[in-house]
Amino acid sequence: MKTLTVLLLILSPFFLVAQSKEAWEIDCGEMNTQLEMNVCSYESFRIADSVLQLCYNDLLNYLDSVVIIEKTFVKNTTDLIQLGIVKQLEKQIEFVKKSQADFQESRNSTTEIVSLQYNGGSMNPLMVNTYRLEMTVNQIKLLRSIKDLFET
Repeated sequence: MKTLTVLLLILSPFFLVAQSKEAWEIDCGEMNTQLEMNVCSYESFRIADSVLQLCYNDLLNYLDSVVIIEKTFVKNTTDLIQLGIVKQLEKQIEFVKKSQADFQESRNSTTEIVSLQYNGGSMNPLMVNTYRLEMTVNQIKLLRSIKDLFET
């Protein structure tokens, strides 16, 4: 019995990794009607969009906290190196916010192209949601990699 317990403890991380999925990876394969597929694809997109907003907030909060820390190292107004670091971080925060707005605009424009292609068809919501989801997931990956850059 001890051996089985030890074996389970050793192997449990491998099972967790193998089974881990992203929150938006819901199973839409069991849907039978177009309406069910449309609704499921929308839910998947909405979950991913929520995760994306969390990623933006996480990155902004991280940068804000680094700015606060770096400001404590500024000795006086002639400390140009430290002031430059703070200025650079503040500029990065500005660009993260711009990136967020730009991404929303780009995603909306791109999915409008898809929507027009399927205009009037029952598959329109499914196709739009699929493209929205793909773009959102790619942006999540990008933001996670950017955050990793800051933390290394």
